[in-house]
Amino acid sequence: MMMFRWGRLLSFLALAFALAVFYAGARHFQMRSAEIIQQRHTLGSLETLVGRAGEVERLLSAYDAGHNADLFLNAPSPAMMSAQLQRQLQQSIAASQARFLRASEIAPVRRDGIDFAGVRLELSGTIESLAKTVIAIESARPLLSIERAEFNSDLVSGQTERVPLHSLTIDVTAPMRLPQPIAGKAVPQ
Repeated sequence: MMMFRWGRLLSFLALAFALAVFYAGARHFQMRSAEIIQQRHTLGSLETLVGRAGEVERLLSAYDAGHNADLFLNAPSPAMMSAQLQRQLQQSIAASQARFLRASEIAPVRRDGIDFAGVRLELSGTIESLAKTVIAIESARPLLSIERAEFNSDLVSGQTERVPLHSLTIDVTAPMRLPQPIAGKAVPQ
């Protein structure tokens, strides 16, 4: 009879062990099934995004064109952009009552992935007119920046007294959009 009880006990333990293994396996497959469903959902979302990449790119381009159009010089060549920049600068100089002496083009450069057109200007005038010119340049659109400035002041003999004569030489750059980037031109850091 003792064997019979041990047999029943062993059968019961074997059945309990088999049920535990079956339950663990079923639970594992159920969790894997939920993971697979989640991964399929994620993959479907990614496929939708990839399918809409052209539309997203078009929307970003339209946004960029609408909001940043005036941040860059736009012309078919660097020379035309430089001429556009010189024309804009001459208007700012005339409005500030500084005297325009000369302008020369600075070779286009590429910095941080953006192409820049540049002009070197030589101006003269009162401190106030030169300051107005600098403020007009720095607050203009497209975004103009003064890269280098050299200020000189001399006393010139006038008809009755000595008058200060101020001159300013500045390098002004503006970002530009080109069909092709400028190859091999970089600004030394």
